[in-house]
Amino acid sequence: MSRLKLSVVVALLAVLVLLPGCVELAEDQPTPTPIPTPSESNKPTYEVKKGTIVQTVKALGRIAASQEATLFFKQGGRMRRVYVDTNQKVKAGDVLAELETGNLQTQIAQAKINLDIAQIRLAQAQDKAGTSTALAQAQASLDQAEANYTKAKNELDKLKAGATAADLRAAEQQVAAANAGVAKAQAEYTKVYDAYKKGGKGAPTAADLRVASLSVTNAKAQLTAAKARLSQLRAPAKASDVTAAQQGVESADAALKAAKASYDNVVTTQGKGGDYDVQIQQKQVELSRAALQILEDQLELAQIKAPFDGAVLQVQGREGDDVKPYTATVTVANPQSLQIAVELPATDLSKVQLKQPAQIVFTNFPTDKITGTVVYLPSLATGNDPQLAATQRTVRIDFQPPANRALELGSLANVTVNTQEKKDVLILPNTAIRTFGGRKFVRIAAAGGRNQEVDVEVGLSNETETEIVKGLKEGQLVIGQ
Repeated sequence: MSRLKLSVVVALLAVLVLLPGCVELAEDQPTPTPIPTPSESNKPTYEVKKGTIVQTVKALGRIAASQEATLFFKQGGRMRRVYVDTNQKVKAGDVLAELETGNLQTQIAQAKINLDIAQIRLAQAQDKAGTSTALAQAQASLDQAEANYTKAKNELDKLKAGATAADLRAAEQQVAAANAGVAKAQAEYTKVYDAYKKGGKGAPTAADLRVASLSVTNAKAQLTAAKARLSQLRAPAKASDVTAAQQGVESADAALKAAKASYDNVVTTQGKGGDYDVQIQQKQVELSRAALQILEDQLELAQIKAPFDGAVLQVQGREGDDVKPYTATVTVANPQSLQIAVELPATDLSKVQLKQPAQIVFTNFPTDKITGTVVYLPSLATGNDPQLAATQRTVRIDFQPPANRALELGSLANVTVNTQEKKDVLILPNTAIRTFGGRKFVRIAAAGGRNQEVDVEVGLSNETETEIVKGLKEGQLVIGQ
């Protein structure tokens, strides 16, 4: 065998020896793990159902009095004294706080003495002139004519200016209080009526039932009067009313001129030298009275007085503090009639309307659920301005206080107002609705495992559910997210 053939045979044998090892190595390589396809089998499904959906506004409120006033000084100064503390009971006219006035009190006392002296000297002059009775009568007629003219002029000015914001707020609060009175009277009548029907020992009599019915009638009459007063304030002044008021001013002016002429005639015709003394002393009385009035007006500006009987809710400021005008100093409330005051964002406020129902849960009594009704909304147009003052974002809710529960002014309550309700509409949980780029759609579970995306149009929604207006039918299964 030649050398060339031998080399070829050796090479072939080497290949045969190595070949089984190569094949074995190839068989030992691991198989790649396949990528799993997405699966929605473990996601919840929801059936499209018909039902009722309620849209709500939730907020934290506080127990407040239906009659409540925040009081302030109309001028600045240094606080002299605060006479009340929180929760203290007060009477109408009580002085609650006072600014430093220097010796103003002493000046007022002196002015009162000066007025007394002037009046005594006037009486002496009248006795000396022998015209005390006639002059007194003429002076009384003149004083009455001046008062009538001033009253007629003020009524005309007020009619032309229209109702003030304070007048409107007071009238609105009176309507709210009257509404609460009607609800209370009706509840009491129902209670008496049910007990009367049941009968038995100690049951109400027919007379008791008539008294309860009369209370309802009276409460409704008060509500009608309060609503009429509010409507009158809101309505612009009638031309006929303005004309009548102008005629009243002209009539009062004519009467005043006649009274002055009569007074002058008495002074001129009765007595001589003594009559001039009477006139001088009369002017002294007028000057003394005017000086006293100026000082008393200054003291009035330096004091805060209770506008009605009630209790002090809040006090701001201490003795010695510098006080700016129109800064809230004392808040007074009448705790006899309670409401819930709720401060809302402007966006939620636009959803709330009068007479909407509300659910109330007091933080002190979390197991009690009380129903209420929206009875007051801010009268100012709110828009969506987030910087609105709290008074322009506060609604008030009437409620019937639960029995055997001590409710305190300022206590907190969780309030839910039902702003809108739809019945017999298609509803889905919010978690079943998907959103992408402004598009709202759902995935419907279809036969054979092929899911289908469907665009939907939504309507009313709340924290958990959404109304489906278009795109789905009752009974379809939707895959959640």
